[in-house]
Amino acid sequence: MRYLIALLIIIATASSLSAQERRNPQEVCTQKVGSLLFESYRFDAGRAIIGETKNDTILCYNPTDKAIRISIGEAPEGLMARFDKVEIGPKQSARLLISLYQDDPTKAGYYFQTFSLVENGEYILYPYFSYTAKLEESFAHLTTAELEASPKIECLTPSIDFGTRGEGSRIKCRFIVKNIGKSDLEIYRISTSCGCTEATSNLMIIPPGESTTISVTFDSTSRYGKQIKTINIYNNSPLSPEYKLTITGTIE
Repeated sequence: MRYLIALLIIIATASSLSAQERRNPQEVCTQKVGSLLFESYRFDAGRAIIGETKNDTILCYNPTDKAIRISIGEAPEGLMARFDKVEIGPKQSARLLISLYQDDPTKAGYYFQTFSLVENGEYILYPYFSYTAKLEESFAHLTTAELEASPKIECLTPSIDFGTRGEGSRIKCRFIVKNIGKSDLEIYRISTSCGCTEATSNLMIIPPGESTTISVTFDSTSRYGKQIKTINIYNNSPLSPEYKLTITGTIE
């Protein structure tokens, strides 16, 4: 069985590479960075698991009549980016190989980093490459007993309607979040759906049976009509690692 699985992985990998090689770089590479053309310089990797490597490839093409030395400037923490060749010949293609690895569960949530192309020894500062991903912690390895002993996050009122307010109001709401599990609930990070909303917790580690208050402030300046703002609580609860709260209302 192990040999069959290994054979299937090899076939799938070869098929993927063959499909990639069949793509015509002159057709798919349309976005210019420096002298080169890329499939994209804004890359969304989608879902990525903490503790596992996420690999992606971006095709690039040299439309000029000269060979170009290519490399990547210093990549940000947790991200490795490199080309599969150090020089790309005229009318030739290359691949930009990107690997994301994060092993810190507190990094769960939206990941955004940027890096630059280095062409013939010179940094191309704009446009730069951006790489985004949704980092998630996997709990697939936990046994039934470990799941039963894990923390569990709960909010009896996960959505608050603040009614109708005037534009420019600073609207404050409070959520009571409780740990109904059997071990400490750890809040890694709290994020909101826009910069007009702030959210803080008065306690980041909540023992079993205890609660914390999530204080939310929404600045309605220059906001009008129906408003829906989301608060994401990233935590170590296997059942709800990204727990969502919402505030809604109308601004006149």
